[in-house]
Amino acid sequence: MLKKILISVASALLVLVFLAFVYPVGYFVLETNPKMKGEDLSHALPPYQGVVSYIINLDRSQDRYAYVKPNVDQLGISVERISAVEGKALSDAEINEVVDVQTFREFLSHFPKKGTIGCSLSHIKAWKAFLESPFEYAVIFEDDVNFDPAKLKTTMNDLTQNGKYWDVVSFEISHKGAPLTIKSFPNGQKLVVYLTEISHTGAYMLNRAAAIKLLDKALPIKMPIDHYITRGWEFGLKFTGIENPRLVYQRYGTSEINQTNHFLGTDTNLFSTVKKCIYKLQSYTIRFFYNLKCYIES
Repeated sequence: MLKKILISVASALLVLVFLAFVYPVGYFVLETNPKMKGEDLSHALPPYQGVVSYIINLDRSQDRYAYVKPNVDQLGISVERISAVEGKALSDAEINEVVDVQTFREFLSHFPKKGTIGCSLSHIKAWKAFLESPFEYAVIFEDDVNFDPAKLKTTMNDLTQNGKYWDVVSFEISHKGAPLTIKSFPNGQKLVVYLTEISHTGAYMLNRAAAIKLLDKALPIKMPIDHYITRGWEFGLKFTGIENPRLVYQRYGTSEINQTNHFLGTDTNLFSTVKKCIYKLQSYTIRFFYNLKCYIES
C-alpha cells in the first residue's frame, strides 16, 4: 500500500514539474508581427542624440494634461503630446483587429478592458513617434503622474551616461519587485533589475533599440502594456527601474482605464484557472533567472 502511495505521489510530482517547467505556456508567448516593421538602424543618418518626452493624454482630459505638463517642462527637454486612444470608443471589429482575445482568456482568465486596450495602443503610438524623431532616448509619461523635476532630471542625465546598463527604465512602479542593484548613481539613486513581478507604465525611459523590439511584437495585444514591457527575456532587453527612492507616483485621481468595462466579460472555468496558474509560474520563473543573469553580467 505504501509503495502504491509513493508511486502515486511521485507521478503527481512529475506531472506538476512537467506542467510548471516543460509545458510551453508562460515562457515565450509573444510573436513578431511582420506588419509592425521595426526601424533599420544600419544607416548612419540622422545622428540620434538627446532625450524627448511624450505625454499620453486623452483629448477630453485637458485637466490631466495641465496637471502633468508643468513638471515635464522643467526637465528641459522637448515635450510632445500623444493623443491617447479612447478605449471605450473602439468598436468590436476594431478590437478584434488588434487584440488576441484568446490569449487574454487563457493566460489571464479574463478579457481585456477597453481602457486597457486603448492604453496599449497609446503607448504603441508613443513608440512610433519616438522612432520617427531624431532623438536617442525617450521618456514616456501617462497624464496622472507627479514627481520632483530636479531629481528626475538628474537621474535621467545619469542614465544617458550609463546607457550600457539598461534598455528600459521604469520610474513609476507597483510592487516591491525584489530589486538587485546593477549601478549606483552619485545622487544616491540605484538602477536595479527586478527578480519578481512589477507593473505600471506611468513613467519610463527607453532607447531606440527597445522601441524597435517592443513594436515588433506589440500587435496583436496579448496582455496589458505594463505586463508586456517587463517581459525582457522575450525581447532580449534589460528592463530596469530606479530605487532609493522611487521617483514618480500616480496621484491624479482614479485611473480612467479602470472606469471602463471588460470587452466581453470573464472566463473562470477550471481549465482556464489551471492554465493561468502555469502561465504565471513559468513567467515568474523565467523572469527571476533572466534578470538574475542581467544582474550577474552587469
